[in-house]
Amino acid sequence: MAARDAAIEAARAELAEARGILGTMLKRLEAIRAAVGPKAVRA
Repeated sequence: MAARDAAIEAARAELAEARGILGTMLKRLEAIRAAVGPKAVRA
């Protein structure tokens, strides 16, 4: 039971880290999109 709980906590920590990375990537992508302008949306 303790091993399962530890595995679940590890998975939760990994998910939280992935969500943080995804949020950072989305912010960078939006900044690039804003810098390039509307032509990037059509491509």
